[in-house]
Amino acid sequence: MATNNEFAQSPQRAPDVLHYVPRYLNRSERFVWQQLRDWGEGTDLGTVRVATRRITDVASEFPHPNLIPLGADQRPLASLDHQASGLLRRFDGGARDELTLLEARRLANLVKKSDVVYCMFLWNAIELRHVLRNDQTPLVLHVAGSDIMTADSRGPEYLEAIDQIMERADLILCGSAFLQAEVVRRGVPASRCHVHYFGIDVPDATAVAGQPRPDIPLELLAVSRLHPVKGVEHTLSAFDEAFSDTTACLTIVGDGPERGALEAHARTLKSIDRITFTGELDHDAVNQHMRRADVFVQHNVTDPSGGQEGCGGTILEASAHGLPVVATRSGGVPEAVLDESSGLLVEPGDVTAMAAALRTVAAAPDLRRSLGKAGRAHVDAVHNARTQNQKLAEILRDLDSRGSQLRTPLAD
Repeated sequence: MATNNEFAQSPQRAPDVLHYVPRYLNRSERFVWQQLRDWGEGTDLGTVRVATRRITDVASEFPHPNLIPLGADQRPLASLDHQASGLLRRFDGGARDELTLLEARRLANLVKKSDVVYCMFLWNAIELRHVLRNDQTPLVLHVAGSDIMTADSRGPEYLEAIDQIMERADLILCGSAFLQAEVVRRGVPASRCHVHYFGIDVPDATAVAGQPRPDIPLELLAVSRLHPVKGVEHTLSAFDEAFSDTTACLTIVGDGPERGALEAHARTLKSIDRITFTGELDHDAVNQHMRRADVFVQHNVTDPSGGQEGCGGTILEASAHGLPVVATRSGGVPEAVLDESSGLLVEPGDVTAMAAALRTVAAAPDLRRSLGKAGRAHVDAVHNARTQNQKLAEILRDLDSRGSQLRTPLAD
C-alpha cells in the first residue's frame, strides 16, 4: 500500500477511502448507502471500505462488498443475510457510547490502509477523535442536520467534541447552504466548508406519480420519522382543517418517538377515518405510495432541542416522483422546494396557512401537474444521486491528491 506522500508523487493511483459509520444502517439513512453504491465502478476511487460497530436488522437492504465489522471477525461481508446479521449483533453486545480498545485498534489499522477517511454526521465522527489524533490521513466530514443544529442542547462535552473533530477535518461538507452557515457561525473557516447536497435517485418517467385523477379521492402523503422536527401534528391539523368535509385521504409513513401521541391526536380530528399510519416501510413500498399520491406534505418546525431540517430527503424523493410539495420555510427546506415553482411553502407552525395551501393545490389539477414537473426537474438538476455522488468521489480524490494541506474552497 502506497503512503499518502507516495500518492502525491503518483497521482494516477486511485485513492482508497474508509467510510466510518458506527451503525449500518437505518432505513432513514438510505442516502448513505446510495453514496457507497455509486462509489463503485465508474468513479476515480480505489477500494472503498466501510467500517462499522453495529449491524441493523434491515442492513440486508444495503449490501456492500467491503463492509467490515469492528467488533467481530474482520473479513469483509459480501452480503448480509439474517444469519450474518444475527451473528454480528451477538458480537456487538449492544449500543455503546465509546469505541472499545479493540475496536479502536482495528479502526486505526483500517485508517493506515486508507488515503482518505470520510464520515457523515458529527455525532458519528467524534468517535474518530482519538483514532486520528496522531494520524495525518485527510479527513472529510459531512454535516447533515441535527448533528450540528442541536449541538447546544447536547451539553458542553458534545460541543467540545465536535469542535475538536471539526478542527481536525481537512474539509467539511454541508448538506445545504443553511447548514454551511451554521458551521461557519460556529467558528469553522469558510475555506474549509463546502455545500454538497445529498443525492436522490430520480426514477424514470414510467415510475413517477400519475396524472391527476378527478374520479377518486385526493391522496396526500407524508413520509418521515415521527419526530418533533417533522411537525407531523401540524400536518394532521392542517389536513383536518382543509379537508374535514371532503373525501381526501392522508397516509403517514414512518415510525418514531411521537407515534403514540400523533395517533392520539388524529383520533380527536373529524377526518380520523381518512388518516392512515403505516409505520416504517421499506424503500419499494414507500415508492409505491409516492406513485399513488397526489400531493406530498411535510410541516417542518424547529424542535425543542433546536433541531431543524437540514434539507429534506423525503421531500426531494417526492419531487423526484413528480409530486407537488406543500411544506414550510424551515431550515434548508427552501433549498429543496422552490416556492411557487416546485411547491408551496408556508411559515412553520402556521396550520391555517398550510390548510389554505393544501386547498389551493387540491382545487387545481393543472397546478399540481406543473409543480410536480418543476420539482422533478429541480431534483434531476441539483440533487441527482448519480451526479452528486460522482462529484463527491471527485472531491475525495482531489483532497487526497493534495494531502492534508487543503485550505481553499472547492468549486460547486
